[in-house]
Amino acid sequence: MSSKSRMIYMKTTTDVLELPEAVADTGAELAKMVGVTVGTLYSFISRGTRGYHKIEIEEDEVEHNSDKRDAHSDQKN
Repeated sequence: MSSKSRMIYMKTTTDVLELPEAVADTGAELAKMVGVTVGTLYSFISRGTRGYHKIEIEEDEVEHNSDKRDAHSDQKN
């Protein structure tokens, strides 16, 4: 079974925990959310500036986690 992947863009805290502050499907969307230009965001990502990440995720992971949440919420009802 082949799985598709996609990119997400994330702004995290700059401490050791790197907790998510904002997550977006596109760089432009994240740039707007955090108040920087798209060019600045991509510069941060390419230079490895702490707190800015471009992450590849597998579509199967997203669907599988969504299925788990749905099953868990069904059990509560």
